[in-house]
Amino acid sequence: FYKKQYNLMSILYLILHTEKQIDRYNNIMCSWGKNVDVLFYSDHEFENTIKVSNNNTYSSGQEKQINIINMFPKDRLNYDWYVFVDNDSFINTKKLEIEIVNFDVDNVYGQVCNCWDGDRSLHYCLGGAGICISNSNMRKIIGNLKHNNVIWSDVTLGINLRHCGIAMINNDLMHSQAPEFYHINDNDVINNISFHYITSYDRMYQLSEKCELI
Repeated sequence: FYKKQYNLMSILYLILHTEKQIDRYNNIMCSWGKNVDVLFYSDHEFENTIKVSNNNTYSSGQEKQINIINMFPKDRLNYDWYVFVDNDSFINTKKLEIEIVNFDVDNVYGQVCNCWDGDRSLHYCLGGAGICISNSNMRKIIGNLKHNNVIWSDVTLGINLRHCGIAMINNDLMHSQAPEFYHINDNDVINNISFHYITSYDRMYQLSEKCELI
C-alpha cells in the first residue's frame, strides 16, 4: 500500500484490474501510480491488490465495481476523494489535485455520457476517464449498491448513483479516449486530467513524464 501526503485533498485511486493483465499493473505502478495512493481491485490478491471476484473475464466489470464498494475496507475510509479508473487509464494526478479542490462533495465527477443503449435517459460517468466520488458519497453508497443485468462497471455504477439521487457532473478535462482522439498533442496533456486506452508501458511512461509525475 502506497502512501502520500496531499497538501489539500487526500485521494485514493481505485483501479479495476485482472490477473490476466499483470503488465497493466506494472504500467501504472512504474508511472503515474508510483507516488500516489492506489488500490487495485481484481480477481486475485497481490501487492496493494484486493480480490473482489473470482471472474477474470471482461464480464466481471459489474461484479467487481459493485463488490469493491459494498465491501469497501473500513481502514480506507480516511480519504477525501476516491477516483475509480481502469487499468489502462492515465491520470495526471497533479492536475487532478488542483481541480478537485473545487469539486462539490455532493456530486460525482467524470466524463458524462448517455451512450448505453439499454437506457438513453441514464447519464453516467465513463469508467476509463475516471470517476471521482467524495468521502461523504462513498459512505452513503457503501453496502447499498445492487447488481444489474449489465457487464459494464460504469453503467452499473451510474444506475446505482441515479437510484441514490447522486448527481453526476461532466468534467471537460477527463477523457474516455487517448489524446490523439481529441487531437491533443503531448505538450497539452499536462492541462488535462485523464485519458483512456493507454495500454503500453512506453506510452504510459511518456505521458507521466510529460506531466512530471515520475
